[in-house]
Amino acid sequence: MNTFLRPELRHARIWFVSGVLLLGFALSIALRPVPRKALDFTYSDKLEHALAFMGFMVIFSGLVRSEYWRFVFVALLAYGAAIELLQLGIPSRSAE
Repeated sequence: MNTFLRPELRHARIWFVSGVLLLGFALSIALRPVPRKALDFTYSDKLEHALAFMGFMVIFSGLVRSEYWRFVFVALLAYGAAIELLQLGIPSRSAE
């Protein structure tokens, strides 16, 4: 069976679905009307975004075969851009 998931992982599909659910959770946080501040210093939101997307990249690049890493990168880039566009429609949020 030729799949994009790494065949040596026993529960790759479960981990993949868990990762997708985590993306959905992150989306729900990103689209809340009032942003929650975990850290409070200049550019803290940029650090939070960088850490979150680094975590997503680690999760998904560990699950898929290496020839699909570029696809994971582009998909996460598109996901981030989509969040920014969706935040334009939320009054207390800004797309940056």
